Amino acid sequence: MHSPTNEYCQLWSRFKTGDSVAFGQLVTQHYKLLYNYATKFSKDRDFVEDCLQEVFLDLWHNRTNLSETVVVKAYLLTAVRNRLLKSLRRANLFQSIDELTFTPDIIERPVEELLIAGEQQDEQVRQLQQSILQLTPRQQEIIYLRFYQQLNHDEIAQLLNLSRPSVANLLSIALKELRKKIQWSTISMLFMLSSALQ
Repeated sequence: MHSPTNEYCQLWSRFKTGDSVAFGQLVTQHYKLLYNYATKFSKDRDFVEDCLQEVFLDLWHNRTNLSETVVVKAYLLTAVRNRLLKSLRRANLFQSIDELTFTPDIIERPVEELLIAGEQQDEQVRQLQQSILQLTPRQQEIIYLRFYQQLNHDEIAQLLNLSRPSVANLLSIALKELRKKIQWSTISMLFMLSSALQ
């Protein structure tokens, strides 16, 4: 039985040889994830969809020049982030845009479901969501990429154009801020997950 990572690697290899079916599968399997990530930076759905279309068109046209060995999810998230920034710079004639601002409406549930169990789950989920939304945009993005997308420190560093120690430091600060805001003990599981997933 193949792991999802191996399946993505095989799809990537087939896509690089010009297999349009494999390319379609890559798009289908990652579109929702990429769309959700992009909408953390822009609420303009048409703009987001246009950016994603450009990412996939570029991917197809440049496939022969792409590396054989990539972490597909991290690579696509990076491509989307870069495209959003490039498109925003191109569209904004009056202000220099050097960085994207991560602004979620609400954080999804997967990490809470890993972290919290018991009778008070709904209240704890609400507390965690509200506490994450009080972090800085960069801290929210680090938490999102680390715990919701399960990217490792190296992948996040590549995606955000930071050094690995900077990612580790930002994540540590974000987790400490969450710990200050949330008074229930299960927040310590974030620290355990952070160590386990590095």
